Amino acid sequence: MSEAALVWGLIASPRRTLAEVRRRPLWRGAALAATVLAAISTALTAASQLHLLALMNAQRIAAAPPGQRPLMRLALAQAKPHAGVLLFAGALGGLWLLWLGGAIFFAVVAAASGRRTTFNLAWAAMVDSYLPYAIANLANSVLIALRGPAAVRTPLDLFAIPSLGTLVMALAP
Repeated sequence: MSEAALVWGLIASPRRTLAEVRRRPLWRGAALAATVLAAISTALTAASQLHLLALMNAQRIAAAPPGQRPLMRLALAQAKPHAGVLLFAGALGGLWLLWLGGAIFFAVVAAASGRRTTFNLAWAAMVDSYLPYAIANLANSVLIALRGPAAVRTPLDLFAIPSLGTLVMALAP
């Protein structure tokens, strides 16, 4: 079953489609889409993230003992050409490690609870469940890019879309 057939099947005959997905979990299309969305989001926010990194490094240097400051400046100057590559490697590599760790966790919990599952099903659940976040992250990244790097002064400035948790706390009595 292709990803397109999966979408149509969820509309036309959801019970049969979900039974088929349980037999043969699909994750390749979702993994490709999520990885592309993460790469685009990282590209959109890279200038802002690197700007924040520079601000934080300047604060660290200012707070360091005077004798350590030249060494810190030298180390940062040597690392600066690689910062963008490391940013992308961390974002995309971290994503796949998150999926792997989550899938292992789900498989272990299922096995410990006596449920029968496969690693493939746990992996598909992790990858597929990430897609809504990837779409929200893309929207957040567009807003951050529109603000520009100069608007980023703290790590919280990298979040343009408020968390639903904030809304819940605001509505709480």
